[in-house]
Amino acid sequence: MIRVCRLLLLVVLLGGLLQAAWDMPARAGTGLAIGSPGRAPGKDSGAHRPWLAAAFGGSAPLRAVPSLPLPGDPYPPPASWPTPPAVRPLHLPSYAGSAYPATSLGQLVRSYDRFQHQEKASAGLPKADIVALAAGGTDGATVYAGLRASGLWISRDSGASWKHSATVPLSGTVTTTAMDPRQSGRVYAAISDGTLSRSDDAGKAWSSSRLPGARPATCLTALAGSLYAGTGQGVVVSLDGGTSWRPASGGLPHTAVNGLAIDPRAPRTIFAATDKGLYQTVDGGLSWHKDQGERYVSTDGGASWQAVGGQSATDLAGARMTSVAVDPHVSGVVVAGDDQFGIFSSHDGGATWRLVAPSFVSWQVTGSREITDVLFDAAQIGPVLAGNGQGQISRGSDSGRSWPQEDYAALGTAAPVLLATAAPVTLPSDPVPAPAARSPLLYFATHHTLGGAFLAFYKAHGGLRIFGQPLTEPFIEVGQRVQYFERARLVGAATVSISPLGYWQSSGYDFPAAHARGTGLYFPETRHALSGRFLRFWQAHDGALLFGPPISEPFSEQNRDGTDRSYLVQYFRNARLEYHKELAGTPYEVSEGLLGAEYLGLL
Repeated sequence: MIRVCRLLLLVVLLGGLLQAAWDMPARAGTGLAIGSPGRAPGKDSGAHRPWLAAAFGGSAPLRAVPSLPLPGDPYPPPASWPTPPAVRPLHLPSYAGSAYPATSLGQLVRSYDRFQHQEKASAGLPKADIVALAAGGTDGATVYAGLRASGLWISRDSGASWKHSATVPLSGTVTTTAMDPRQSGRVYAAISDGTLSRSDDAGKAWSSSRLPGARPATCLTALAGSLYAGTGQGVVVSLDGGTSWRPASGGLPHTAVNGLAIDPRAPRTIFAATDKGLYQTVDGGLSWHKDQGERYVSTDGGASWQAVGGQSATDLAGARMTSVAVDPHVSGVVVAGDDQFGIFSSHDGGATWRLVAPSFVSWQVTGSREITDVLFDAAQIGPVLAGNGQGQISRGSDSGRSWPQEDYAALGTAAPVLLATAAPVTLPSDPVPAPAARSPLLYFATHHTLGGAFLAFYKAHGGLRIFGQPLTEPFIEVGQRVQYFERARLVGAATVSISPLGYWQSSGYDFPAAHARGTGLYFPETRHALSGRFLRFWQAHDGALLFGPPISEPFSEQNRDGTDRSYLVQYFRNARLEYHKELAGTPYEVSEGLLGAEYLGLL
């Protein structure tokens, strides 16, 4: 007996040591604080984060980086976003639901093993169909369920108990819900009468507005303050949390939008599953594109659309698209479902598609073959779930490449399935705690660190004035080690270079070529000139290395700094220089634009 107790004690001690060793990188840090760090964020306290699934509907969040070549441009095209570092796996509970009546467990169930086993998560919910579902919160335990003709219900204990939210009358129907993963506590609920309700405190208090034309939203997706709503006639976007709206359907037909998904690393890239195919925009909805296989892709945010992809059944052959999700970990991976063929996946940003889960025998029972929802595991790389119209959930792996026909779970009722996960997506832009007192790292007010080769390059080439503060931790992107700053993106390990953010961020412009002038410098490789204040700033700050050659002439552009001012700007390969006349006569009348923050969708 004593020997057994000693063995158990040894196991516990070893487990604690391994846990401490695992956590050490997140705690490594700095003895120097830059700016005013304020309250450093604590460690994630949630050891278990649930997935959710419920009857009817849903979607989740891809990304293609513009790479339009400039005439005579000698530089390589910009690289696409790659796979971020692996996220530490969490022991995830999952939730799945169905219409009422359901199994003896009710219309919402919870699972910790991707539905190998299930447990009740609907105690206290009315006996009604779940038509909307979202989950999240800082503790991962907050769940929102919209019930048909029974209002909005909230659980703050992972589905163990529920309370009605007064924002929606008990007679009202919530058509869809969404949480903003980058803004703690923000949740949206769309109501069948065209109302949109928003809460900034996890559902305790709500404000309401109306969608354009009082059309009810069929789906919502939100990230960092941007909110996209699908309706029966297209897509609209709000950049102020639902207060005001503008169309985001350039080139889209008037058709129902069934699912929307934002790439969490590229917030201007959105996929839309519609009754007439799958659409994509990479500029926030200004333009969209669609291929001949009923799939449109937009590279200008929704203003226009172009055809991409193939025409066979395995390339989205015109079926009604019902759901879409973007892999939060692996760049370029997106999974979509339709009502005819099954589950499609793309691993190149939507350029090509493959039918990865066709005609499951287990899914060919009577009734709908529709894929009602798809969802990536937000805490682990690889796993993905898909629900169908028969109350079944299929388990995919390898970022949607593999879907064994026999690997599925049944909820016990032939009803459409909704999916959601409360696991937080860990991104390189997530804040980190302050490092240890004697760490060689610098710690900034943005709650990010800077060290190693990036720190040496930063100090040697202008530091805060040139690069601004870091916006991410270093991470691997397209096989390269990178770190984003307010004004730049650094790349490399032993040798550090600057990415062409000016080139990437100006890809939507058509800059006419200029001719050599009598004064200043002319760059024949880009056919643009540099003179005046911008030339003096460029020369004083090692412009050839840090900014690169100009790729535009000076012109007036409205800034995204929140002031609504227009500034005289000039784009360069790596940067954008701005003239601030309100600072005329000071060393700061010319400064770099915040291209790093803009590229990450933070402005």
